[in-house]
Amino acid sequence: DAGGFDRKVGGYRTGCVGLWNLGNTCFMNAALQCLSNTVPLTQYFLRNLYVRELNLENRLGMGGACATVYGRHIKQLWSASLPVAPRGVKSVMARKNPQFEGYQQQDSQELLMTLLDGLHEDLNLIRTKPYCSLKDDTGQAEEEMAMEHWRNHLARNQGLFVDLFHGQYKSTLICAECDHSARKFEPFWSVTLPIPERKLREVTVIVYPDCSKPSNASRSRPTQYKIPVTLRSTIGALKDDLADIQEIGARSQEMVAASHRSNRFYKVYGNGKPLANIPNDEVIHMHITTCADKERRAFPSPKILQLRVLIRRVHDDEDGTELYPKPFLVDISSGDPPSALYARVCSALSRGSPRLRKATYTTPEDFKTGPFKLSIVNPTGVRCGVKGCTHTHAGCRIPPTAEGKLDKYVRDRQTISVDFKDPEEWIERRAISMYDVCHRRVQSNAKKPFTVEDCFRSFCTAEILGDEDSWYCPKCKKHVKASKKMQLWRLPGILVLHLNRFKASLLGHRKNSELIRFPLHGLNLSPFSHAEGGSSSTDNPPMYDLFAVCNHYGGVGFGHYTSYIKGPIRLEELSNGSDSTDRKQTLSEDGEDPWYHIDDGAITKVEDLDSMQNPGAYILFYRRRVAGHIASQFTVDSKNNS
Repeated sequence: DAGGFDRKVGGYRTGCVGLWNLGNTCFMNAALQCLSNTVPLTQYFLRNLYVRELNLENRLGMGGACATVYGRHIKQLWSASLPVAPRGVKSVMARKNPQFEGYQQQDSQELLMTLLDGLHEDLNLIRTKPYCSLKDDTGQAEEEMAMEHWRNHLARNQGLFVDLFHGQYKSTLICAECDHSARKFEPFWSVTLPIPERKLREVTVIVYPDCSKPSNASRSRPTQYKIPVTLRSTIGALKDDLADIQEIGARSQEMVAASHRSNRFYKVYGNGKPLANIPNDEVIHMHITTCADKERRAFPSPKILQLRVLIRRVHDDEDGTELYPKPFLVDISSGDPPSALYARVCSALSRGSPRLRKATYTTPEDFKTGPFKLSIVNPTGVRCGVKGCTHTHAGCRIPPTAEGKLDKYVRDRQTISVDFKDPEEWIERRAISMYDVCHRRVQSNAKKPFTVEDCFRSFCTAEILGDEDSWYCPKCKKHVKASKKMQLWRLPGILVLHLNRFKASLLGHRKNSELIRFPLHGLNLSPFSHAEGGSSSTDNPPMYDLFAVCNHYGGVGFGHYTSYIKGPIRLEELSNGSDSTDRKQTLSEDGEDPWYHIDDGAITKVEDLDSMQNPGAYILFYRRRVAGHIASQFTVDSKNNS
């Protein structure tokens, strides 16, 4: 059987039976059909395994009423040959949430989450929930922090619903003012995916290769890109877009965004900086470094120093200076001697200087007599940058022959200058090859249809929180506007994807009817998830196959819900009561289980699978593969059949 499941359990039929509409209850019918087709969950109820796990003491539950009513409904659905009236489920949902009283049209996603929560609390194996406090982010390793949060979750929640549906995501809040970040790991029932926005403007970005790495033919020169972005994009989102460009060959964590003025660093932008606050004609200079995150640079021992380097012409009297094109960044270990910094700067400059490429400067004595000196300066490059220095000269020298470590002279994000008496002798001002720009354009998404993978990219892209969601930054000591970035960390066996089609705006709620294409087989979540135990590796990536879809057709507050389910059911069986389970007769021509469209009490076989790809898709149900099949731990052992 497909996926290792037995669809004929305990004498019950195959379960493809319609549900009567009790009056605007299509939203409930569609969700119930999708849950009924979640085979391990249905097996659990058909075999009465839930009875011995009823939690009658849980204050958050319904005293077992929700689980008992749903179990009765599933048995009726899987034994009937005519449509079933789900009055019991309607009644218990109204008791749990007054929102579902009466017969007004409601949201299928909200009903689904209410039902799953009610079932879980009625069957929670934890009888007495302990109090669990979550510690603030103190910079510990992500794996350690995630596991601590997950253990706290399991201390209060255990059972089949946790095993099947619960996952964990990582959220990172970034202060737009000081760039301080805080991480959090939280469980989820379903993943709400944003519908990507169409690109509305373009920003100009010049990407500079990492000066700490040897030059090569493909990455020796900076490259200019025209990147299409949305109005809500941030610097962090822009970095993610650039990281997707294969020829750049760098991760977003290795990029530093800045603006240049008069051959110096004018501003360095944090990941939370909204692109809408940067002028349209502003060129963003993206520098590739070893590590862009200042907090991560502090973790190694010795730590990494990131230095901002200016090129200056210094007159003999050292009273006058002139900045020369163009500034760049250098990453270096704080435990290295000053001569190592000279060597690193010389290597970076050699890209634009044929004379430096040919010269052999290797020892401290070589740099002592070399063509340039390094000085500690302020960000403008006109005065000394040593804290507490009372001299008025243009900067304290960093002696190349000095012993000791670099952190004795400079700190992280310190500005230093490369001082030449005559830069033209060493660097070609007219066309510095190191900064020659190649123009390449990245195509916009203005016409192509979106995919679920595009939705996941938007989900994992930093977004700016609204004014009503201001965050208290522990570093700024005040509530600030922040950006939030999400990542899947722990993946469940049954993955419920909610396409966030309904959004609030100044003019009220609106529905986004954008067509989102989704794979029926092989949804690979490796690019969007943490490599949990190697599961995101190329050898065994987290792959998912679709088994049900909940559709919504219409607008806000009105419309109709239907569902698609996948299963080996023949329409003949639904009408003549046959108990035939000849699987060969139920497969489609390509050997796959057929799909069925269920519209309340009406059931039709889907002949054209591409017709499922329509703007009505609202909730997608996927099950996880392991070595080509769904994981065995998500089945119910027949030995436990009671």
